[in-house]
Amino acid sequence: MAALAGIVLTAINLRSAVTAVPPLLDRISDDLNFSATAIGLLGSLPALAFASAGLVGVRLLRRFSAERIAIGVLLVEATGQMARPWSGGSTAFLAVSALTLLGMGIGNVILPALVKAWFPNRIGAVTAGYVTAIAIGTSVPALIAVPIANGLGWQRGLALWGVVALLPIPTWLVAGARARALPPAPPAEGDRRPHRIAVRRSPIAWGLALLFGMNALNLYAMFTWLPVRLVDAGASAERAGAMLALFAGIGIFPSLLIPMLLGRIGRAGLTTVVCVGFFAVGYAGLLLAPMTLTMLWTLLAGLGGGGFPLVLTLFGLRSATPASAGALAGFAQGVGYLVAASGPLLVGLLHDATDGWGLPFGFLAITLVLMLVGGRLCSGDGTVDDDLRRRSAGH
Repeated sequence: MAALAGIVLTAINLRSAVTAVPPLLDRISDDLNFSATAIGLLGSLPALAFASAGLVGVRLLRRFSAERIAIGVLLVEATGQMARPWSGGSTAFLAVSALTLLGMGIGNVILPALVKAWFPNRIGAVTAGYVTAIAIGTSVPALIAVPIANGLGWQRGLALWGVVALLPIPTWLVAGARARALPPAPPAEGDRRPHRIAVRRSPIAWGLALLFGMNALNLYAMFTWLPVRLVDAGASAERAGAMLALFAGIGIFPSLLIPMLLGRIGRAGLTTVVCVGFFAVGYAGLLLAPMTLTMLWTLLAGLGGGGFPLVLTLFGLRSATPASAGALAGFAQGVGYLVAASGPLLVGLLHDATDGWGLPFGFLAITLVLMLVGGRLCSGDGTVDDDLRRRSAGH
């Protein structure tokens, strides 16, 4: 029970540093003298920090239990969120934000290992719970940031999320007393060097990295450019904002359904095809008839983001041990977030070059094909551990 509470409460804290800031950006910019460049860098930090966390998280999992790492991550998050409102300038705010986001990114890496260790027979259900918690932790800070800031001031309003990050720590102190998500054993008795699981040699790992990266790229691109596309088509700014909220909010349904269905029936390849189909139909509508059935096209495109809970569930299903689940999550998210960071930029460059939306949506269509390739590579019943054993036997 302590581990389950820890997983869910930790998941709630993995996005608050990202979504609590945009509604308050005008106030923060006025007080800390943010330039346009600094604001742009702040928007790019999450993807860059999460990509870096894939590398850092895997290295930590080679040396420490995931339960201990969770405590450290939460302390970093809490300290960063409580410190950055009083950092005194834009440079310091960005630096502390980067450290805080790095901690959250490491949390993304260790959660699949914790689910695999504590709930190996309930991977789908527990993943559904924590992915839904991530969705709640993404939307609620953005929703209540302004009312809290109006009552307490923006500094105290942001710092409050640091206090929330402390809440899961007692649960990990309890669960960590009998830690299960342990580092992999050294390859030879008496060898104290941390064991490295080379998941990059597995086609399944590359499939998950491709699936995760292309899905995240499409989500980041739509978060950035969906309102612009609709305003260009004649929608009001308020309506465009409402459609962005619908696009983000509808993701809670695949977050609940996909992990549980996948845990029961498998069929990762078919699920990928369904997600890509939703994206494709939504994009076609947004390109060809954006002001007709706008809500439907937005809703369908938002359902395409079900690739996110799909991949998080597969981290557990395509690994044999908590250590390999953590290594797989770190690799796929490290590669995936690095690729995803380029999505909004490339869509923007293509839109500026053509002054239209045909080429940007054509680029996104190509990424959907790559998403299908990724889903095909990880659609079997094997694990990365099986791949690595076969490769070792072949040598």
